[in-house]
Amino acid sequence: MLDHSPTIGTTSQTTPLWRQSPLWRSAVVRCVALGIVLAGVQTLLAIALTAFVSNEPYLGLVRWDGWLYAHIAEHGYRSTLPPVRANMDLANVAFFPGYPVTAGIISRWTGLSVRASLLLTAQAAAAVFWVYFLLILERWKVGWRLRAGAVAAVMVHPAAFFLVAAYSESMFLAALLGFVFWSARSFGLNSQSGSPRPSTWIVAALHGFIMTATRVAGLPLVMYPVFDAFVFGASALRTQNATSRLSHRFRAVAKVFVPCFVGATGGLAFFAFCQFSLGQWNLYFETQRIGWNVAPDYAALFKLKNYFCFASLSYDWVRWPDDLSRLSVLSTLAVLLFCGLTELRLAKAGNAMAGRRERIMLYLMAAAIFYIHTAGVSSRHMTSMIRYAFGCHTLLVLAIVNLMSDRQSPWRNQPSRRLALWLLAAASLIIQVVLVLKFAANEWVA
Repeated sequence: MLDHSPTIGTTSQTTPLWRQSPLWRSAVVRCVALGIVLAGVQTLLAIALTAFVSNEPYLGLVRWDGWLYAHIAEHGYRSTLPPVRANMDLANVAFFPGYPVTAGIISRWTGLSVRASLLLTAQAAAAVFWVYFLLILERWKVGWRLRAGAVAAVMVHPAAFFLVAAYSESMFLAALLGFVFWSARSFGLNSQSGSPRPSTWIVAALHGFIMTATRVAGLPLVMYPVFDAFVFGASALRTQNATSRLSHRFRAVAKVFVPCFVGATGGLAFFAFCQFSLGQWNLYFETQRIGWNVAPDYAALFKLKNYFCFASLSYDWVRWPDDLSRLSVLSTLAVLLFCGLTELRLAKAGNAMAGRRERIMLYLMAAAIFYIHTAGVSSRHMTSMIRYAFGCHTLLVLAIVNLMSDRQSPWRNQPSRRLALWLLAAASLIIQVVLVLKFAANEWVA
């Protein structure tokens, strides 16, 4: 049953004294403290598990892609034309620069090894990720039980440990949630956030810059406010004149286009660097194609053969994580479709729920991440999708929590499914533990 207790920040006779202090009652301080704790817990658990199979419990979290990130951080980008396969010394333009360049700067400033700097960067970004996750829930005034459930739903995902490993997941998702948080405040995407605050668009654009500089998937995501402004820009305009409504939409788009374009320059600058410093603007895509056989198929989601995942399961312990990745395609798509159909049913029933506009943003961003990555790894039989699906999972958890916390939601009082959800969470956590052990033992995971 949904928690109906007072919103976090209120006091009662049973509230501990430390929670009644003015410092703890500050939402930002509370979210920052809890975010650091959550990232620390994830890191300590990952180290504890790594210690069972590695002589380097901490540095054992640098594996696979982490080695290439370390090479970029230490030596910079380099490549032949065309790039060669499986030779970092000759061609290493396989990742966007946000994560390895930041780790390289930290290494030079602190004197730490590159591997340690990669982990420190990822774990600091994981803390920022959790802070924004909690701040979004705080802004929605979600009850504490539902907040705890949302945190647990993210932490038990099989690929959640990549937040604290030497991968770019945490930096990308921290920037993404920061962009979601500040976009709602800057551009008025959330009807619960009051009037738009244009002065904060610089912060939103900065998060967009980091997001697009970290992953190619960030480029379409950073333009979402433009789409939102065009679709909803005339929603408050009462006139039925089509020309006036269209003009109003374009004026709304013009207000958000510049900050969104500024955010997109993170990724665009990387392409410009590849052109002017390395001689080919699309060197990243060519390195992916030649080095990892990544040939994007943008019709992959519409091909029936890609959904026969069970027919291609190997049931081999070594390749089992690849089977998990293939199954994650079906499960993620099923959740996306379920959420979409639920929203359509509620809209047809005339439920005017306050958070729908922001949920649409979360749904479409999750769908964009899912679409881009399935298209990219379809040529590799959906390898690594369990890791890429983690970002979709996070956004969908937020969207579902938003829906559950709405007073008009039909999901507000449905305790019958609680046991099934806890069993699913326990199974997911066990899978994550197994994946961490395999990852630390230098076995392929995702």
